[in-house]
Amino acid sequence: MYDKLACGLLYNNLYSSNRFFLFEESSDENYLKKWYSGGYLIVENGYLDWPVLIPPLKSYISVKELRWSKWVESIRKDVECLFGIQKKRFKVLQSGIMVHGVRVTDKIWVTCSALHNFLIDENGDEPWDNHMNVNSDYARNIHMIIPCTTDLNNRPIAINSLSRNEFRDKLINHFDILWKHGMVKWPSRSGLGNPPSL
Repeated sequence: MYDKLACGLLYNNLYSSNRFFLFEESSDENYLKKWYSGGYLIVENGYLDWPVLIPPLKSYISVKELRWSKWVESIRKDVECLFGIQKKRFKVLQSGIMVHGVRVTDKIWVTCSALHNFLIDENGDEPWDNHMNVNSDYARNIHMIIPCTTDLNNRPIAINSLSRNEFRDKLINHFDILWKHGMVKWPSRSGLGNPPSL
């Protein structure tokens, strides 16, 4: 009845071995590095109120909530832009896929995406070259830039054990800490750039 990926994240512990940390405010000068497990999806408003489906806020109480919501909306718009580029590039996607079955449709989409990435690598005609590598020094050395202590409770908190508002607040606070340390890059069609002044 519902999306299989979202249900898998919420009920079946899909990606439960995925671990990541979020910074939180601490009582001392450092930040607290808390570990979480699971996965979540960035969605638009209107989805179910599940902790694994994170939409931007409709209304803002603080500047950090406004900033985070605008950043999430910007990422979502980039994804929608990619869909438009794919539809423009591949005729099979222009007028709807005329096949039956989700598996065949998925294979067509994956094939088009692989060809799209191949063409970018070969031709370099798309301005996506200024991307951030997840395995970069930024990701590995973030703890050297932001003073932090690790939560002594080594067990990660499962995302699906929190409410959506609780988890979204943790994401917003983490984002705000990164923003204050100049570590937020704003997604744009031409790569990751400097954030706007919000």
